Amino acid sequence: MVIIEEEARECVFHKTVGNKELPHDVNRAGQQAADYVFTLHQMGRMLEELHRMKAKYSSDQWVGDQNAQDLCTYFQMYIDDIQEEFDEMLATDYAPTPALNPEYHQSLVDWYNSVGRGDRYSKAGVQAMYGYWPLVEHLYTDNDSH
Repeated sequence: MVIIEEEARECVFHKTVGNKELPHDVNRAGQQAADYVFTLHQMGRMLEELHRMKAKYSSDQWVGDQNAQDLCTYFQMYIDDIQEEFDEMLATDYAPTPALNPEYHQSLVDWYNSVGRGDRYSKAGVQAMYGYWPLVEHLYTDNDSH
């Protein structure tokens, strides 16, 4: 089903952006964009994903597709913005994060078990989640069962 004819999409997009009620840096809940703070690791992952998507939609199969070209333009805009902030984060001399209290991890496990979720995130269960384990492996120690 065609909602908006392809020829009109760019115009509709620009009219929508131009007539929106909230400023660009405020979301529907009224939060300022500056209220959202990402870690250096998160910023790096966003850059990786944007570069991956830009490469995908720049590949041979998308040549000549205007939507893909538009996406690549927007991906590059986001890459430029995030790269600038990422570089600023790298240049900032952050104080090192203090080591966690050794009992903190166990208190989280105890709390999680107390709210009825049980062993939902056992190490073996999480390792079985396709593609998820490499993202959270650092949260588990060698002697962790959960």
